Amino acid sequence: SEEVLIPNVLTQKPVVSSTTQSLFNLTIYTGSALTVTSTLQIGGFINNLGNAFDATNGTITMNGVGTITKNGIDPQVIPANTFTNLNTVQNLIISNPNSVVLGGTGNINLSNLFTFSNGLLTTGNNILVINNNATTTGASSTKYVNGNVRKIGNQAFTFPVGMGGKYAPISMSAPTNTTDHFTANYVASSPDPLYSTAILGAGLNKVSKSEYWMLNRTNGTSNVDVTLSFNDTRSGGISVLADLRVARWNGTQWVNEGNTLTTGTTSDGTVKSNTVTNFSPFTIGSSTANNPLPISLVSFSAQLQGNNTALAWETTNEVNASHFNIQRSTSGASFTTVGKVNTVGGGNYSYSDNISTITPASSSIFYRLQMVDNNGSFTYSKTVAVTPNVSTNAVRIFPNPVRETLFVQVTSTKTEKLTLQVVDLQGKLLQQQIQQVTAGTTSLSFNASTLAKGSYVLIIKGSTAIQQKQFIKQ
Repeated sequence: SEEVLIPNVLTQKPVVSSTTQSLFNLTIYTGSALTVTSTLQIGGFINNLGNAFDATNGTITMNGVGTITKNGIDPQVIPANTFTNLNTVQNLIISNPNSVVLGGTGNINLSNLFTFSNGLLTTGNNILVINNNATTTGASSTKYVNGNVRKIGNQAFTFPVGMGGKYAPISMSAPTNTTDHFTANYVASSPDPLYSTAILGAGLNKVSKSEYWMLNRTNGTSNVDVTLSFNDTRSGGISVLADLRVARWNGTQWVNEGNTLTTGTTSDGTVKSNTVTNFSPFTIGSSTANNPLPISLVSFSAQLQGNNTALAWETTNEVNASHFNIQRSTSGASFTTVGKVNTVGGGNYSYSDNISTITPASSSIFYRLQMVDNNGSFTYSKTVAVTPNVSTNAVRIFPNPVRETLFVQVTSTKTEKLTLQVVDLQGKLLQQQIQQVTAGTTSLSFNASTLAKGSYVLIIKGSTAIQQKQFIKQ
C-alpha cells in the first residue's frame, strides 16, 4: 500500500502478524495503535500525530517481537520515541541507499538483530543502542552507522561505525557484567587541535593525523582490550605492522596502549591493545618512524584578494606524499576539485582560485585540501571559508513575483561594467547581459516571459563584488 492512515475511530486496532506487509507512508492518529509481530516494510515517512507510537504512552506494542524494515529511495527519518518500551525494536533493517536518520531527541534500542542491507544509519546526537545479547550484521564501506553506537552486555563487540564514505570499525573484548555498556563513534579528521598530535607519551613516535575514535565506558567498571581498524584509503602510510600501537588521549597527551596482535596486511588490517583501564579518544600510533602515517598539516588559511581566493598552507612529515587537491564548495557539504599542487617535501604552499565564475554566486565559499599519498590513500584538511565582498551597488528588482518583464534598478557609487545573469536553482545560465552603469541610479530590464514558472536567481557581477537576488516567475 502507498499510504496507510490509522484513524482513532477503529474499535479493533490493526495488527501486522504472520506475513510481511509493505507500505510507503504511515500516519497514526491520536488514540489509535499499531502492533507489529512480523515484518513491516516502510518506504516513506512515519507520521506520529498523537500517542500511538509514543514510547511513554504504550499505545503501540513492539515487545521484542516485530521487525521494522526501513527501505526506499529517499532519505527517511525515524522520529524520536516512535516505539513503545523505551523505543525498542526487536530487529531493525536499514535498506535505503539514501540513508535513514534518527530524528528528534531520543535513542533507539535493538533487542535482537540490527542488519545493514543497504545504506547508512545517521544518529545525530542520538544513540543506536544494541542491548545485551543483541548483534549486528552486514556493515561495509557503504553500510555503517554515521554517529553513536552503544553496546550493553558482556559480549565482545565490533562497533559498525564510519564517516564520510569510510567504514572504520572499532572492537572491544567482552566486558564483565551484563549491565556494563560502552559507546563509540568515528571521526574522519585529524585529532588536532582538540587532542594535539604533537604531545606524545613514552613509546610513541607519532600518531595518526587523519582519524580517531571516541570510545567511552558509559556504565560499569569493566576493563577491555581495544582493537582499531586501518586501511589504505583512510589511514594510509602504514609499512611495519609490528611498530603499530593503539594510542589513547589521557587528557594531556597521547599514551601507548600497546600492540598485542595485528591482523591483515599494511593495506588493510587491525591492531589490538593491552587491557585498557581508562577510556577516551583512540587513534592509530607508531612506536617508530617506520610508519609515516599521513601528512601533518601545520596551517591552512584562505583570504579574499579581489575576485580571487588566496589559499596558503604549511606541512611537515611529507613521507610518500604525492599531491594536494584543492577542493571548493558553495554549501560546505559537497566539494569539487578545482586545482592540484604537487608536494615538494614539506614547507609552505599557495594557490589562487578565481571565484568570479561561480554560478550562482554564494554568500560563503568553502575550501579544503585533499592530501594524497603515493599509494592513493588520502586525508582531508579542516574546512576554511571566505565571504565575498559586499557590493557597493544597491540592487532593487520588481515586480516579484514577475509575469513578463523584470525591472532591475542599480544604484552605484562608480562607473563600471556589470554582468547580469539569470540562472535556475541548479546554476544553469538562462540569460545574460553586460551593461555599463554610472554613478547614480540605472534602470535595466529582463524579459521573463520565456521563463517557465518557478524560482530563479539574478546575479550581478561587478569588478570586485558579486550580488544575487532571487525571484519567482508566475
